[in-house]
Amino acid sequence: EQLKRSVYSLGEEDELKRFLKIYTITPPEWKKCLMRNYYDDYKIDNEPALSYLEQELSHIPPGDSLWRMLCLDVRTSLADNLLLCEDKMSMATSVEARVPFLDRDFMNLAYRVPSTLKLKNFKTKHILRKALEPLLPHEILSRPKKGFPNPMELWLRRELTHLIEEFFRDKHSLANNLFNRPYLQYLYVQHKKGRENYQRFFFLYVSLELWAKTFL
Repeated sequence: EQLKRSVYSLGEEDELKRFLKIYTITPPEWKKCLMRNYYDDYKIDNEPALSYLEQELSHIPPGDSLWRMLCLDVRTSLADNLLLCEDKMSMATSVEARVPFLDRDFMNLAYRVPSTLKLKNFKTKHILRKALEPLLPHEILSRPKKGFPNPMELWLRRELTHLIEEFFRDKHSLANNLFNRPYLQYLYVQHKKGRENYQRFFFLYVSLELWAKTFL
């Protein structure tokens, strides 16, 4: 999925549009198929997302694309996702997952480190790994990034399968009122059979259906 998004964005020279392609979960061609009855009438396009990215990037000084992407992550996914969800849950179980690296002095130093020292030979956190060589064993320093993911892929193949299929049958669901259900089912079959990895998309879809069921 990451490789596909990378290839999808590589040919885009405009920085703003390239960032949108890197971050997007639902490409424009999906939107047109998913919202076939509304796409043209309501002019559903990428303009709101582009405007949001443009506004966030306006607060970031000029620099190379990697540096600006990292700054964008700090302003968006770090503040609105990682810190909100993962760190609060880890703190609830007395685990310091990320906050020590957000010390203000440390962050100010990290901002001044050139991108060539952060990413080297496709290995992330190059300078951090080098700095910690005297303190950590090689197998820790050399292992790939693991992150703190939830088991969404497992849930989609087990517990959430029945929930999604229930949405497909429910005449009041968004699947049958807002979206083009046959296309949605096609995407789900591709994911279930392991032909594609659409877990991020279906996480958003399930969240949207549950929100609509609760509030609409």
